[in-house]
Amino acid sequence: MDIKPEGDVNLTLGYQGQNIANPTLPESARKNGGFDFNMDANVNIMGNIGDKLKLPISYNTQANFDFQNQLKLDYKGLDDEIIKSVEAGTISWQSKGSLMASVQSLFGLKTTLQFGKLFVTAAIANQRSQRQSITLQGGGLNQVINKRLDDYEENKHFLLAQYFKNNYEKAMSTLPVVQSQVQILRMEVWVTNRSGTTTNTRGIVGLADLGENAPSNTNVHSLTTDQRPANNANDLYSFLVSNDNNRNPALINTLLLARGLTPVNDFEKTFARKLDPSEYYFNPQVGFLSLNQQLQPDDVLAVAYQYTYNGRVYQVGEFSQDVTVDSTQGVQKVLFLKLLKATSQRPNLPIWNLMMKNIYSLDVTGVQPDGFNINVFYSQPSGGMKRYLPVTNEDYSGKPLISILKVDRLNNRNDPIPDGQYDFVDSFTVISQQGKNHFSCVTAVWQLS
Repeated sequence: MDIKPEGDVNLTLGYQGQNIANPTLPESARKNGGFDFNMDANVNIMGNIGDKLKLPISYNTQANFDFQNQLKLDYKGLDDEIIKSVEAGTISWQSKGSLMASVQSLFGLKTTLQFGKLFVTAAIANQRSQRQSITLQGGGLNQVINKRLDDYEENKHFLLAQYFKNNYEKAMSTLPVVQSQVQILRMEVWVTNRSGTTTNTRGIVGLADLGENAPSNTNVHSLTTDQRPANNANDLYSFLVSNDNNRNPALINTLLLARGLTPVNDFEKTFARKLDPSEYYFNPQVGFLSLNQQLQPDDVLAVAYQYTYNGRVYQVGEFSQDVTVDSTQGVQKVLFLKLLKATSQRPNLPIWNLMMKNIYSLDVTGVQPDGFNINVFYSQPSGGMKRYLPVTNEDYSGKPLISILKVDRLNNRNDPIPDGQYDFVDSFTVISQQGKNHFSCVTAVWQLS
């Protein structure tokens, strides 16, 4: 047995923290920090066990590609043995014909056997690489992108209220004319402050039932039959502003618990920062919000917005300039906002329906309608792809999947004539600058899943 290791391992351990002596900030927000731990390793091991078994191992934390790190067991048989080779770990599949392409960066088991003049090579492995082709044509990029139905962007796109969720398909059903009388005028977006910034930060309380006509908590009572979201849609906001103690970050949790509201399910209290308008996009008519960066699973997202409907102004939540710092006590009053995402994402929570699950990233920005097309395929268990569902249901039989998903209603001139192509309506079915596409029929997307 001969094992020869070489290389180096570097460890860095430290602590980074800051203390901001700003009396307008809550005590918990003045100090923050965390451990700084980093490890760099570049290790190569060449092991030989006898004349047949080798253990070539290579690991580098700064490698640009995963295939540069190898963990492998390599067995080579003699010329007169049936078992010619056995490879376990990082392997590759080399094909001599054009019918089956060669594949790199596999992790699994591969063996080669010889029976006289017959050679048999078999492999069972997990593919860790993807193959993509890019074509430059006419000064532009021509690329084929494949996405699975469950590859939607998680924790990035949200509807602003249950009203917008219930009317989403209706508003998108007559594109390019939007069937909505809503026009959002302004918005403020707040997320959990993890960056350590001190500007545009303050304590907030996000409430799931704020502005909802049909609150999920039985201790919150509806005040109107109007389904449109507004602060006066139920008695929650009037309760919050009726007592100055509700603005105190040290007392608000206790007061909300006494009202019958529970953390995560009904409200979240956190120290948050206000996003710059360049960090998000919102559609003023359909009522959805798209963030540039994906939120962490335990991040809190809350908003305040103002909109008009038939000339009447509605508001949900509070804007930062509406609630100033209490200069007499040096305590910054909390803002009451509409909660869109809590620290726990559970399907049984009402705000689970506000996270959009029909938006997919195209991995490129600046998408143009010329040459743009999206096809939806059904992957058969026996192999192969179909643009149709293999069902006998009269509603689905013989119809392309893009028709079932209701994303083919228009031709390339936006006339209401299906042409077999995905409808490119900027800011609605496609956000060209962000490189996102929307399936307008949420119900059909999840029926197919």
